[in-house]
Amino acid sequence: AERRNRELKSHADAWAGLDENRALEISRSISDPFLKALALCGVARSAHNKEKAGAILSEAWGAAETMAPSYAQAKAFIHIAAAAAQILSQERTAWKEKALEKIQTLENPQLKSFALQEMVFQWAALDGQQAERLAGEISPLFPEARAYSFIYLSGKAGEKGQGLGLLKKALAETAKVADPFEAQKIRRLIGMGLARLDPAETFRLLPEIADPYYRSEILGVLAMEFSKKDKRKALDLAEKIPLEDLRTRI
Repeated sequence: AERRNRELKSHADAWAGLDENRALEISRSISDPFLKALALCGVARSAHNKEKAGAILSEAWGAAETMAPSYAQAKAFIHIAAAAAQILSQERTAWKEKALEKIQTLENPQLKSFALQEMVFQWAALDGQQAERLAGEISPLFPEARAYSFIYLSGKAGEKGQGLGLLKKALAETAKVADPFEAQKIRRLIGMGLARLDPAETFRLLPEIADPYYRSEILGVLAMEFSKKDKRKALDLAEKIPLEDLRTRI
C-alpha cells in the first residue's frame, strides 16, 4: 500500500502542471493522509484560479487533520501553510499562525524544535525576516536545530552582510552542541559558507576544525574563491589541504 501511495503521489505531481482535474482525481485516491495532503498542495500550487487553490488547500488541511498527532502531521500542516502563504499572499500571516498552533501541540520538545526548523526552511523563500524570527523561537535546548536553521537562511540571504550575520549566529550555537562530532559537522557548513563571504572569518574558524576531511573541504572552497583574484594565494591554500585526494582536485 505504501509503495502504491508513493506512486500515486508521483503521478499526481506529474499531472499537476498538465491537467489539474486529473491531478486532483489521483491525489484524492491516495489513502495515506500525509502523502494525500502533499499531493493536494502540489495541485493547489499549479491551479490557475486562486479560489479553487484555496479550496484544495483546505481539503489538504482536512486530510492532515485525520492523522494522529505527530511530527509527520506537523510537517504536513507546515507544507500546506507554506503553499497557502505563497498562493494566497494576503492570508500569509493567518496560515503561518495556523501552522504554529499545530506545532505547539507536539508534546515532545525535540520534535517541536524539528518542526520549527522545517517551518524555517519552508518560510525562507516567502519571508526571510519572518523565517529568521522563527529560527530564534527554536528552544535553546536544541542548538543544532537553531544552527542548521541559521545556516540555511544564510544561503538564502540577499545581502552579504546578512548572510555573514546569520553564519555568526550559527557559529555561536555550536558552543552549546553537546556532541563533538555534530558540532564539527555544523562548523564545516559554516566554514564553507564563510569561505564564500568572508575569508578572514574562515581563517579564524579553521583552528576549530580538527577533522582533516572537513579542513580539506573548507580550504578547497577558499582556494577556489582566491583563484578568482589571487592565483598565488590560491595555490598556497591548495598546498595546505591535508588530504591529497582533495588537494589534487584543486
